[in-house]
Amino acid sequence: MKICIFLLHDKYLQIFNIYFSQEKKAGFFAKLFGIKRKKELSSEEVESAKKYYEEMEKVSKALLEEINRLERRLVAVSQEKIKGLI
Repeated sequence: MKICIFLLHDKYLQIFNIYFSQEKKAGFFAKLFGIKRKKELSSEEVESAKKYYEEMEKVSKALLEEINRLERRLVAVSQEKIKGLI
């Protein structure tokens, strides 16, 4: 499960870097009023972001499946066994 979480974070970070890395420096008024200018993306960057998003969806689904498996295993554990852990 840790691998899925790291993969999910990695895909998100790749998308984030496409949209927000190497932004042009904001001017005085933009800094003063907290205005952030969006980076203009090339069509290749947009396609890369879409690809990473699709990969992120797959990893998210795998992570949810693993969480569901763990939940089913926990429900199957007897109360006596759980009380023995406390």
